[in-house]
Amino acid sequence: MQNTNLLQGIDFKVGMKPALMELGGKAITIPDRFATYREDTGEPLGVVGSRYKVQQHTQNLTIVDEAVQRVSKDFAWSHSVEGARVYSHCLLKDIQVMENSQTERGQVRVDIINSYDGSRCFQASIAILRLICSNGAMGFVTEYMLKKMHVKSVYLSNMLNNMGNWVNAYVDSYQKFYNALKDKPVISKEVIEKTFNKRLIKKARENYIAEKRIVGTDTAWVQYNAFTRTISREKFQENRKIELSKTLSNLFLNTYQIS
Repeated sequence: MQNTNLLQGIDFKVGMKPALMELGGKAITIPDRFATYREDTGEPLGVVGSRYKVQQHTQNLTIVDEAVQRVSKDFAWSHSVEGARVYSHCLLKDIQVMENSQTERGQVRVDIINSYDGSRCFQASIAILRLICSNGAMGFVTEYMLKKMHVKSVYLSNMLNNMGNWVNAYVDSYQKFYNALKDKPVISKEVIEKTFNKRLIKKARENYIAEKRIVGTDTAWVQYNAFTRTISREKFQENRKIELSKTLSNLFLNTYQIS
């Protein structure tokens, strides 16, 4: 079934043309270098090598949308463009996480990233959006075993066949993650300071008070979500939020040996 609203706001193609430089008042072609640009506006996006292959975000996203439709009957896409990068988020509204809990309910979100300057391959991640106080804090993030590089052809059919398994496994993992942290002590100040900068740590300490009020205990789970709340609310670019969330998840997974 075609999703008519899928590409709203990002329905543009990206092209490539030889990269030029000015030398002695003349424009000359740079060997083995190409400029990527938006075909609808002509806006330049980046300079890439001769092996680079444009992965059209709109084309790949249509395949991801088909995979989502096999898992969810009530979902919504949103998109943002930051220079050469495109971010797409799909909230699976009818897949509830820890739905029997009064304080830890959440929803599954599929995050897609693509770039047109060679800085990122086309890739997908799953995240949890916590519904506590409607703060939308991002839960731990895991990359699919799926990446579509800009230098070779990789088919996305694997996503069509495995989306349901990935979502179910992720929800189970999140429950396991919660069970492992809800009775553990907080990670020491020394370890935290080796991982994050002082400003982020300060904000997380302030949010810890609000998280503790919700959960009612001093635990690693409260500490973890104080950081997710901070990351979700700070004015970071999308890519920075995702990377910080992954770093945070790995810190707690490794500290408490959660497989």
